[in-house]
Amino acid sequence: MIQGTIEDIAFGGEGVIKSPDGVIFVPYTAPSDIIELTLTKKKKRHAFGKMTKLLQESPSRTTPVCPYYGTCGGCTLQHLNYPTQLAYKRKFVQDSLTRIGKINIQVPPVHPAEKLLHYRRHINLRLIKKEQHFQATYTQNDNITPLAITSCSLFSQDTTLSHLQTLCSSLSNLDIQEASVRLIKEDTKVFLAFTFTPIIPENFAILAEQYLSLHPHISGILAKTPHNTLTFGNCDTTLQLDNLTIHYSPYGFIQTHPQVMTKLYAAIQKMVSPTSKQILDLYCGVGITSLLLAKSHKKVLGIEAHRETVELAKKNAEENNAQIDFKQARVEELLPQLLQDNHFDTVLLNPPRTGLAPTVLQHLLNAKIPEILYVSCMPPTLARDLQLLCNNAYQIKEMQLFDMFPQTTHVETLVHLIPR
Repeated sequence: MIQGTIEDIAFGGEGVIKSPDGVIFVPYTAPSDIIELTLTKKKKRHAFGKMTKLLQESPSRTTPVCPYYGTCGGCTLQHLNYPTQLAYKRKFVQDSLTRIGKINIQVPPVHPAEKLLHYRRHINLRLIKKEQHFQATYTQNDNITPLAITSCSLFSQDTTLSHLQTLCSSLSNLDIQEASVRLIKEDTKVFLAFTFTPIIPENFAILAEQYLSLHPHISGILAKTPHNTLTFGNCDTTLQLDNLTIHYSPYGFIQTHPQVMTKLYAAIQKMVSPTSKQILDLYCGVGITSLLLAKSHKKVLGIEAHRETVELAKKNAEENNAQIDFKQARVEELLPQLLQDNHFDTVLLNPPRTGLAPTVLQHLLNAKIPEILYVSCMPPTLARDLQLLCNNAYQIKEMQLFDMFPQTTHVETLVHLIPR
């Protein structure tokens, strides 16, 4: 049996114990906890452990509200009080910039979320076979084992997930190879978007109709396969933002915390230079930032790789009377020609968590853009990309952090870059 004191929290949520044999990572621990643990895995320079006894409790601890906490692989910070969560999210960004980016800057405090539970706009559940039917599951913290749930403290405090399990327990799984469902919440309504491969269950239509009649807060149900789609009820997914009506795909990307999303987009609008006239919005999605920036009479060009997403972006521009040019293309392929043919005052970047391709970074450097705004939910890849930009031509004018994902280690970062 090993005893130790938690000295830090690593990105990912594990507590850190420093021993003569190396660092030990222990999940679900808090800074200054004194614990007993057993080792679960040992590497050359570090190890992983499991707390077996809490000998002295940290003042940073609080009681998790979720019955699945500690088993589910979603939340990893729910045992920490909120000020401690925010402090460590700030530290995650600070450490990444220092260690990976070699950037010496004081990271500001994180903009807190008002809503810490039941905030998520959407969640994804995998449907696994159970006898002749299905169960809706998350994944346990081993990233492998399914976990059937009837509630999620980040999504909803009602009985939606419990009733969903009842629906799934009647759906036939005959000839179904893979299945999943996405739940989307807007105000008091919930929308269900199922995906099946290769076919939709034979009894899906009758069960969906029954489900809608029994649960009035379910606005619509959609089921799709690679070759077929069925819809029941109202299947239009929209949100309202700054007097704009935004249509988005039930299967596509949309920010998950509505209130914090509003703060982030307001910060982007304020951060763009008032003298900027021509803006390039890369990885623009359904065009939310393009629409917001076009409201100030700026010329905006949005680039997005997915065809259906670009179609929604064009629909959003048309319905909101915005003159925006959206193009479907991979940024890596179209960017060189765009930068050659246009003079952009501002480039907005909101890439996937993998960050920017090296070619994209190089093209931006060659173009000498007057200002770049970079939005990222992944501090390590953000730091990697900022290192190249700041080593060659740019400096960080401003940085803001937003707690888009309370109870988890994720943090949204907005960086304003200008030439040195």
